Amino acid sequence: MGLYDSLLNDYEEGLLSADLDAFFDKIRTAVVPLLQKVVAQNDRIDKTYNYWQYPADKQRKFCNFLAEYIGFDFDKGVIAESAHPFTTNLHNHDVRITNHIYENNLESAIFSVIHEGGHALYEMGVADELTMTPAAAISMGMHESQSRFYENVIGRSEAFWQPLYGKLQELFSEQLKEIPLRQFILSINKAAPGLIRTEADELTYPLHIMVRYEIEKLLMDDKITVDELPKIWNEKYQEYLGVTPSTDAEGVLQDVHWSGGMIGYFPSYAIGNAVAAQIYAFMKNEVAIDDCLSSGNLAPIREYLKNHIHQYAGTKTMNEILTELTGEPLNADYYIAYLTEKYTKLYLNEK
Repeated sequence: MGLYDSLLNDYEEGLLSADLDAFFDKIRTAVVPLLQKVVAQNDRIDKTYNYWQYPADKQRKFCNFLAEYIGFDFDKGVIAESAHPFTTNLHNHDVRITNHIYENNLESAIFSVIHEGGHALYEMGVADELTMTPAAAISMGMHESQSRFYENVIGRSEAFWQPLYGKLQELFSEQLKEIPLRQFILSINKAAPGLIRTEADELTYPLHIMVRYEIEKLLMDDKITVDELPKIWNEKYQEYLGVTPSTDAEGVLQDVHWSGGMIGYFPSYAIGNAVAAQIYAFMKNEVAIDDCLSSGNLAPIREYLKNHIHQYAGTKTMNEILTELTGEPLNADYYIAYLTEKYTKLYLNEK
């Protein structure tokens, strides 16, 4: 096992750069051309309403409601605010998440609380006998899959918002009264290349991670120097996303991972998205997901994930859980199929 493989295994046991090479080859081949097609249709999706003024107290109220709606138990956790949202746990009965409210960006807090709520539900679902033990250490990719499953797979679906959008419209009647549900769904799924990873949409997100993975690998293999990082970074952003940072602050210095010594962490973010898609592909054959969402009853979804994933914590690897659940280890084909189907329907087949 090489140096970089050892670093990768700090975050995802058993994952090797050879696996990631194959994974990102598929992402590069499928997502880059799909994004180019989507971007050509972007002008018809108007989401300027998202950047109007939305009072923080009302956003906070809706986000707390939303956290409880997806299953966050306020008897076992709290929500605070921080510059960057995160989840931390002291026990499966003491899980804490934070959010960040922007008065001129409605979507930000909504999807942050769903994302962190997905992480929190994982921790709350860990079996009592495992919490606070070494076995409670969970795969980074599997943990990220749960936050992305809630945030993107279900949280950005029309079925999820059918019973909720009226409440949101009522709370922000002045801003949203003329915005129909369909426009809202299109806007929360709008894909557009940008510079900042944490603000990336679902389609461009894996490309942000691919840039970081390729650079990490080059660096660890002594094929580039630290001084070359800004130049290589900018070149790869232009190649994959068609944008170039004007400063290092919005480029190579935007993340804390490398300066904090966390080389090998980034791939887990992309893996988490792919795992979420693979779980969804099989889960929807056993749970009527859209029916649960449109009726406002997320309990069957939550219990399925708890029974098949959450309760085991770190006693099983990501691939062991996936193999038991889906019959095979990580397979990027499900992620590619998910993104292709979703964005083809949203952008290319939309009337």
